[in-house]
Amino acid sequence: MANGAPSARPTRASTDRRPQPGDFRSVLASLRSGEGRVVELAGERHSGKTRLLASWKQEAEAAGLTTLRGCSTEADQDFPYAAFACLVGSRLLSETVDHSGKKRFSHRLDVRQLLNRCAQDGLVLFLDDFHWADSDSVELAEHLIRCPLDVPLLMAVAHRPRLSSERLRSAFAHGAEMGTVESFQLGPPPSPRSGRVAELPTAAPQLRPLPAVGRAAPVDLRAIAPGPATTGEHAIADTADTAGTAATAPGTASLTAEELQVLSACAVLGDGHDWAALTAVAELPREVSAFAIDELVTKGLLVPVEAGTRFALRNPSLRAQLHDRMSLRWRAKAHSRAMNLLARRAAPAAELAPHIEFLPDPHDPDNVDVLERAAREALWGAPRLSVCWLRIAVRMLRESEARDEQRRRRLTLTLASALAISGELVEGCRLFRSTLPGFRELPVRARVHYLAFHALAEGLLDHSTEAEMLLTEGLGLVEILRQPPAEAIGLYVSRGLIGLMDNQPPSVLQAHTAVRLAIRQRDRLAEAGARALLGLCEALDGRTEVAARTLSVSGSLIDGFSDQRLRKHPEYLALLGRAEALIGRFESAAVHLERGVALLRAAEHEHLLPVLLMGVAHVRLRVGPLGQALEAAVEAEAITRRNGSHRVHADARALSALIGEWRDPDRRAPARPAGQADADADPAQAPGHAGVVATLALAAVAQFDGDARRDTARLLEACGGAGLSALPPSMRPRGFELLTATAMEAGDPSSEWSARAMAASLASPGPGSTPYALAACAHTVRGAGDHPRALQLYLDAAADFTAAGLIGDRARMLALGAASAAAAGKQEQAGRLLSAAKLAAEAYGSARLVANLERFEHLVRPHAARPGEPCARPCPLASLTNREREVARLAATGIRNRDIATALALSPKTVEIHLSRIYRKLDVHSKSELVRRIVDLDQAVT
Repeated sequence: MANGAPSARPTRASTDRRPQPGDFRSVLASLRSGEGRVVELAGERHSGKTRLLASWKQEAEAAGLTTLRGCSTEADQDFPYAAFACLVGSRLLSETVDHSGKKRFSHRLDVRQLLNRCAQDGLVLFLDDFHWADSDSVELAEHLIRCPLDVPLLMAVAHRPRLSSERLRSAFAHGAEMGTVESFQLGPPPSPRSGRVAELPTAAPQLRPLPAVGRAAPVDLRAIAPGPATTGEHAIADTADTAGTAATAPGTASLTAEELQVLSACAVLGDGHDWAALTAVAELPREVSAFAIDELVTKGLLVPVEAGTRFALRNPSLRAQLHDRMSLRWRAKAHSRAMNLLARRAAPAAELAPHIEFLPDPHDPDNVDVLERAAREALWGAPRLSVCWLRIAVRMLRESEARDEQRRRRLTLTLASALAISGELVEGCRLFRSTLPGFRELPVRARVHYLAFHALAEGLLDHSTEAEMLLTEGLGLVEILRQPPAEAIGLYVSRGLIGLMDNQPPSVLQAHTAVRLAIRQRDRLAEAGARALLGLCEALDGRTEVAARTLSVSGSLIDGFSDQRLRKHPEYLALLGRAEALIGRFESAAVHLERGVALLRAAEHEHLLPVLLMGVAHVRLRVGPLGQALEAAVEAEAITRRNGSHRVHADARALSALIGEWRDPDRRAPARPAGQADADADPAQAPGHAGVVATLALAAVAQFDGDARRDTARLLEACGGAGLSALPPSMRPRGFELLTATAMEAGDPSSEWSARAMAASLASPGPGSTPYALAACAHTVRGAGDHPRALQLYLDAAADFTAAGLIGDRARMLALGAASAAAAGKQEQAGRLLSAAKLAAEAYGSARLVANLERFEHLVRPHAARPGEPCARPCPLASLTNREREVARLAATGIRNRDIATALALSPKTVEIHLSRIYRKLDVHSKSELVRRIVDLDQAVT
């Protein structure tokens, strides 16, 4: 809270001190031993930070270490990771950074990996004026402080504490406690401020000159115990001398009673208040208050902000300790004086509300009004704060002699919504159910709004019966109204989102009704959400072109609204992003979903954050990089475990397990709560949409190392049988393409799956479906032995996948194209295609796909030429499928067909069919000739 009882914050460790000669040399010594460190250099303007960084840089270079220097400016705050831009021009990254793209640093993990590469041999990074750094740079710095790299990296960060974000200051304080941050403090510049605040002439004899360097260290609480009392009651209780310390500062003198009262007034008011406010709350004469402020600035307890017109506590943790140690009587009067002062200044309710809890008699009805207004203002920007104030207001109404049940019910409903928004879904839904007996007394608009909101909350908790009951009641109420309110659109949107999570397509008829209602109400934001719902319905019906037009209108409307407006309806972004992904607009989907994630994080909203994170994870699973997909899925899993959203939690757990296996198949699985290990062992067994997505993804990545018959059976089982009815129409070409590939590897020459892929693509054309039909056709042609034509088809499919942003599928097509090129005798082209496939797989972020391609490379070209080497002879085995190669190798050992069938779990008839194809492709006529051919090929390789 800005002005009320302060919340506890991380305290700064005792390492916060002025730098001394030799300090930096000791830090460099630890760097040379392989230990990374972070050095914080804090000081206000003109305190000498830049000069000290320059001298440290010279010292590091003299020690033979690589150094880089960056400086943030106010104009850089709109550019992600601008503070780390010094990496781009360095020779260290000349081979690893793409200078052509605008998104050089598109993700925190990318920058972390770049730093990890640069610092392998030791690196000192100097970052000046970090208080101007963009939010992404601050987030990365915090991440590096909390999770240091295991490389010799030293970051020296200079900043002005009063301009730095709370997040950065807390990160430094936490790092100091962990021992990963060495903090140094430079004192404030000299400035005779007391004359300005007391309105005295500059040459007044009462003014004392400030020292050149102020004592800026945090103060020992024993030093703020009251000195000899002269007048009035003390702000701090008499037991102050027995208090624990916040931090130690040698040589700190005890404060006078006047200084203590000003300091306590600052703790009551909060940071950023002027001299007049401090004087009024402290109840001191103007001149006395001015001198006290001057002394507190000199002693480093207060710092001037906003050009010296306002003041704040230098050590944020001191505020909570001061507030808790005040005598109850003085604190109550001080909060009363603060509230009266702010009311006279027409301060907003958010500034008045924090003082109400500490008033001598808080049960005044006007105070409840203030709390209610403040809570409603904070609901969409700071829901946890809204919860705090609403709980106080409800408690005050419950304790009040005048019973106002209608008002208490209204506040309870708002509290239930605030709890759900802040992530307390279970408590919010329980509280909402408790209000149902008197719910019908509310106005119709309010009832429809709460029914739509809490139906979605119940759906997130997997309470399908309760959600459907609330939606049915709301829609029944809307149907009997001649002019339904705009809030009714929320009912249709909530039903659409719940249906999306349940794999039950929402009603197209209801979506059209929502659009008409929004147009009639002239609510452009509601129209954007209704059109997103309609576009989703059209995409799920397979009407891709119609859905594309609808979603274009919805997207243009949503892009025209500010984050503040969209914060109240993040479900519109969730619907829009999911629908765009279905029709193959992956980049647009990522933009809208990631915008929703960013605005919900900024507003501390958690109820729909996992839904949007899962949308991001699904999109990034298709287009990469997988690191971003994994990060989103893991975050969604953590949030849903905390807030009880079981349905989304199961999907997130399965997806994070799947992506983790893709990225690093040899990784050790993270510890899970009891009972979850089996679900994670096979992501394809996850319920609902997540299991289908996992099955398709596993089939794609396992194409080069999997069992074709097992993959076919798994695909058919998960996707609803031969018609793939469990998949949306726009995803069916992808499923049929994978079935075509597995059929070809199993030796089935039928083109049935390929024909179905083409038919599904024609029924639902788009960038996310058409390339798969082309790939399926290529599989069929390759299985028929027409390798030159198959090569061209694979190259065309790879180009289409590149245009759609599907780099993982591009890697598959290039690898299969390489196999066709090798079989056609084009070894040099096969080598180039395999290299391009591995680069695409690396960009996609799948270590498993890279490993599979490396194994596949030995099968395609056992003796292929490397770049710069003469081309080897074409390998005839490259023309065989995986299953045919297995049969050929076993047949070359001389065993009978029946034994081959037993070893491969095939029928003898199937083995004979495979052998006939092998004879034709290798131009042999008997098993003895096959044995000699295999032996000759093996000798050629060795």
